[in-house]
Amino acid sequence: MDFRKFVSIMLLAVLALSLAPVVKAEPVPVGIVYVEIDGDKYEEETTVADVFRRGDTLDIEVKLLPEQDAQDVQVEAYISGYRYGDRERDLVSQVTPAFDMEAGQQEKVSFSLTIPTDIEQDFAKLRIRVSDRNSDSFEQTYQLVLRGTERDAAVSIEDFFILPSSRIEAGRTVDFLVKLENIGNEDLEDLTIIVEVPGLGLAEAQVLAELDEDESKTVEEFGIWVPRCADPGTYDVTLTVDYDKYEQESVTRQLTVLASDTCSAQPTVPPQGGRTLIQVTSTQSVFMGDAGAVYPIIITNNEAMQKTYTLRVLGLEAWGVSSFDPANVLIVGPGESKTVFLQVNANDDAEAGETYFQLEVSDGVDTVSKSLLANIVDDAGANGVDLKKGLEITLIVLVIILIILGLVIGFNKMKGDDGEEEDESYY
Repeated sequence: MDFRKFVSIMLLAVLALSLAPVVKAEPVPVGIVYVEIDGDKYEEETTVADVFRRGDTLDIEVKLLPEQDAQDVQVEAYISGYRYGDRERDLVSQVTPAFDMEAGQQEKVSFSLTIPTDIEQDFAKLRIRVSDRNSDSFEQTYQLVLRGTERDAAVSIEDFFILPSSRIEAGRTVDFLVKLENIGNEDLEDLTIIVEVPGLGLAEAQVLAELDEDESKTVEEFGIWVPRCADPGTYDVTLTVDYDKYEQESVTRQLTVLASDTCSAQPTVPPQGGRTLIQVTSTQSVFMGDAGAVYPIIITNNEAMQKTYTLRVLGLEAWGVSSFDPANVLIVGPGESKTVFLQVNANDDAEAGETYFQLEVSDGVDTVSKSLLANIVDDAGANGVDLKKGLEITLIVLVIILIILGLVIGFNKMKGDDGEEEDESYY
């Protein structure tokens, strides 16, 4: 082909393309008369005066006015930029079905969006978009101010798990994992976490010293020992978090207790030598540094055979250390009592105040878990002598109680008696 002929053909093609009509989409022929948010009407884009909080529901109404007939109109209301918006789309985004409108005929559409509890406390735009099948869409935005929840809803229970399973054999310890989040505007202190099984008359508690704004913490260092002869069945387990003096949050799970094959070995009213008695001073002032505190633990083996007990401590790793004297393994003969001393020391940077931790005593078959209270004190110097005297008095009282208990057992009239400063457990 002649080069000049080729160039002429290309120029004609370019000219034909340049003369072709350009198809441009027209804007959707529907306007927004106003947008109403929680009862307040806004006729144009603006900053919404109200402050919205996590968990709030936004009731939105949009009034539309078509300039001409319109087909397949859709209106969408959404808040973009939320981290989990793709997983929680139903909270932050809603869209109407497609519908037709006649020119000049106003129509209202409604939406209900929820401010997610995990959204950042910041500014966010509510966007109202109007579109149809082929026209260019248009959008109006309304600036929202987002803050944390009110104080009475500041604690969110993110997780509450029963471990190792929600089905457990009687005579074993069931543990709990709790994850809390502060979704309010203020730091919180001294949250009390209580787990109860009302049907069995069981409960355990501990104190979470602090939970800062937008902070999550997991608590898992406590459990409940299910009695060996507990009635099989399904029981409610209630987790309650008390905070800010008067506020409370709670959830309920279910625990299934299975019958234990060892139940027949424990009579309802044990004769002499029929069970183990554990006595422990359940509350102490724990001074920071080397002074610490000592929890005397007396274990009495009322069985007819020698038993080996293993002791361990859970839940104080964050603020202190512990040790057993003479050891955490104790061999106790039949009808014999032995004492072991639990030494607890608070770190120098520990926060003063009351906190709970757990003592577990196991004989290889059954395990008892007990909550002990440590009142952490930041000045040991002025109280060291009083602490020593107090411990000596406590030991004397415990020995007297043990002697009295032995006499009562001898007359086959053993009774459990909990004092204000000591805790006794049988199993």
